[in-house]
Amino acid sequence: MKLYHYTRFSTAATRILPNMELRFNSIVSANDPTENLLHLTNYEDAIYPNTDSTDFLKAIYFQKEWQFLSFSVDKKNNGVNTKGNKLHRMWAQYGENNAGICLEIDYDKFIAENQKLIEMYNSEDAIVDYSDHALRAMPKSPIGKKHIPDVPPHVVNTSDVSPTALTKTEINSRFFTKNTDWRGEAEYRFVAYSKNNDELLFSIKNSLERVYLGVGFSRYFVPSVIESFPSEMVRCMILDISGNYEIKDLPLNNKE
Repeated sequence: MKLYHYTRFSTAATRILPNMELRFNSIVSANDPTENLLHLTNYEDAIYPNTDSTDFLKAIYFQKEWQFLSFSVDKKNNGVNTKGNKLHRMWAQYGENNAGICLEIDYDKFIAENQKLIEMYNSEDAIVDYSDHALRAMPKSPIGKKHIPDVPPHVVNTSDVSPTALTKTEINSRFFTKNTDWRGEAEYRFVAYSKNNDELLFSIKNSLERVYLGVGFSRYFVPSVIESFPSEMVRCMILDISGNYEIKDLPLNNKE
């Protein structure tokens, strides 16, 4: 299986390529409202501010200890197969509106080179299920009374949210289920648990196989790409007359 990671070229150049690593993000920063519960807190300027949102605040801090790393995979919709590196939504939303890049990573090699970290942080991975009627798992009943730093004073009862305390159903419903509006992402996700909010970086040194340059990728940046990868690894995305993506080799005059 191939994993595809879309990103801005500036992000790749400054954060990914120097050490050939991908960084996990807090689940709280996810863009699906049922994952990112920050919109349910007490915003003073909100039309309907949540003045009594203890349960939601618990959910936010419950999720702060979890991090995620997202990819896209090949998908099939209405009998039509689409490669994970040819997703219009992903190129527009995460690939810098077609001016960024997409990294192709071999799943088995990725798992192999990060096995120690996967075990250390209880990392789980799966394709995301898209459903409009999923029941999302909320924090379990409070266990004891422990105070987590940065939690508002009135939110003192929190749950044990370590991987061993959550059932497989709870993990899947909260971290591997999204609304159908996001189906175009064809997301494959890694989720890891870090009680101390460690910066979690997974290596792609041995698993990165291709680098795809977006349709609008600037030819002036190509030398920087070639400095990091063999030209044989780099491919260019183009659009045909029907607006479908095609893949071409890097032109010879851009390899120098």
